[in-house]
Amino acid sequence: MTMINYINASLEIWGCVMSGVVALCLLVSKRVHDARNRLYLQMLAFNTGALFFDMLALFFRGHQGDFFWLGVRAANFIAFSCNYLLMLTFVHYLTEYLGQRTAVSLVALRISRIICALSLGLVVLTQFFPIFYTIDAQNVYHRADLFWLSHAMGMVCLFLCAGLLCRHRAVLEPQEKAGLWAYIILPLGALLVQIFIYGLILLGLVNTISLVVIFLFLQAEQGRRLAEQENQLTQSAISIMLSQIQPHFLYNTLGAIHYLCKSDPDQAQAAVDDFATYLRGNMDSLKRTTPIPFDQELDHVRIYLSLEKMRCDEKLNIDYDLQATGFLLPALTVQPLVENAVKYGVGNKKGGGTVTLSSREYPDCYTVTISDDGAGYDPYATQADGRTHIGVSNVRDRLAAMCHGSLSIESSPGAGTTATIMIPKGDGK
Repeated sequence: MTMINYINASLEIWGCVMSGVVALCLLVSKRVHDARNRLYLQMLAFNTGALFFDMLALFFRGHQGDFFWLGVRAANFIAFSCNYLLMLTFVHYLTEYLGQRTAVSLVALRISRIICALSLGLVVLTQFFPIFYTIDAQNVYHRADLFWLSHAMGMVCLFLCAGLLCRHRAVLEPQEKAGLWAYIILPLGALLVQIFIYGLILLGLVNTISLVVIFLFLQAEQGRRLAEQENQLTQSAISIMLSQIQPHFLYNTLGAIHYLCKSDPDQAQAAVDDFATYLRGNMDSLKRTTPIPFDQELDHVRIYLSLEKMRCDEKLNIDYDLQATGFLLPALTVQPLVENAVKYGVGNKKGGGTVTLSSREYPDCYTVTISDDGAGYDPYATQADGRTHIGVSNVRDRLAAMCHGSLSIESSPGAGTTATIMIPKGDGK
């Protein structure tokens, strides 16, 4: 090999190593479940393939024998094909990335697929006719007259990507724009240079640098967004806690305990212990970032209901029908719904009513149902203070975020309310 080919091969080995390191970082971070990250891993794989087989082609060139004859042709064919597939995957990646923020047309992706299919077909024909390149009798690679077309195909895809970025620039942060534009501008420059300067292999090196830039800029942005989501979950937990310790509940419970201090000191002492345990449970829930056993949530619910039963006495009846308890769910998901049943259902019905708490196990999930035969209400109606009923939106968000669960509520005035929590078995046990 010539000195320039040794330099090219060294740069391509470096590119393979860098692509492998970035792929390993992504796999270790356990973010490969996202469709966008899976596409990014495919980009790394195609880039590594293009670099590796182009490097093999450099080593095979000029050597005689059937092995080297086949090696040069196979390596060049795979290297060209990987570059086209890499470009197509980037268009798909960009479409997916923007599609998570706004509605994105699939026209650019469809055109790129046609271009990729056409390019791969021409690479196949090149093995028989001198379209993009030829291999001479000495097993040496040469550009053909239409070599420029092989690069022009990729440039069209890059221009389509540029159009997508310009159209949807408003939904991206500055560092996201920088990372995505890097993968358009740098490869575009490398393609232009390679068309006019023979012997210098820049595209593989530039693709690697662009992928690293995407990883640094976009993964940093993803980390920032995850931090924001965690902060929102924390604020949500605080909001739940505050909604649970409503002034009316505090005043009424303390008033009942005050009355018991004179009429039944032993029961008053037990009520104080329950009240302290209830408050401590709410505070502890703020520290919970993972689901807890249903039994633990159930203990908190029992304490709350015992306090309400102490206040309401005959107006509140409680029925437990628990046929499944061996699963996990986010802290403070059942208790807010039970409080809704007491406050808006039984509490607003003349003569009171019954709150029923039941749980079931099914082949694919667990369910927890909180129902009452009270006054009923519109679960999505806004209250006089501008808020929805206690904890409904927070419970629904935390179920989805922490265990892919869901919350459904059926209620109408005068007909009672039924709230059902569903926990998938794959996430909730």
